[in-house]
Amino acid sequence: MNKPNKPSALIRYGGFLFFITLSIGALLWFGWASLSLVEQITKSMPAVIYDNSGFYMLGVSIGLFALTYAALHEVILQLPLTKSVTKRITHTAFVGIGLMIILPQIVNYAIDNHLRNNGYKMCEQVSSHWLMYKHIAYVSNAETCIELIFEQEKRLSEPLF
Repeated sequence: MNKPNKPSALIRYGGFLFFITLSIGALLWFGWASLSLVEQITKSMPAVIYDNSGFYMLGVSIGLFALTYAALHEVILQLPLTKSVTKRITHTAFVGIGLMIILPQIVNYAIDNHLRNNGYKMCEQVSSHWLMYKHIAYVSNAETCIELIFEQEKRLSEPLF
C-alpha cells in the first residue's frame, strides 16, 4: 500500500502563513477604508473620496479565513475534515462571497444619499468607474472640484521615473 506524498513542513506552514497574511491584510484594508471614509464624513471635509475596493475586502477576508481554517484543520493539525467542519467552512465562505457582492453596493448607496443630502456633488472629472470598481469624488463646492482636477492632471503629467 503506497502512502501519498506528504508535503514538506515548509510548504505546509508557508502556505498557512501565506493565507493568514492575506486574510489579515484584507481585513486591515477594509478597516482602513472604513475609517478613512468615516473620518472624511465626520470632519465635513470639502472633498470626500469614496473608493469601494476596501469594502470588497471584508468579504474577501472572511472567505480567506474560511480557507485558512480549512488549511489549519487539515494540513497543520492533520485532522480529517468532518461533515460538520466542512459545512461550517462552506457556509462561512458563502457568507464572505455574499458580503463581497452586497456590502460595497449598500455602502455606495448610503454614502451617495448621505452626501447628496448634505450638499455634496459628484466631481465627474476625477471620478472613475470600471466594471464593479468605483472611485467617486464628492465635493462641497466647485472650487474643490477644480483643485482635484488640477491635482489629477499634475499627477498624470509627471514622469514615472
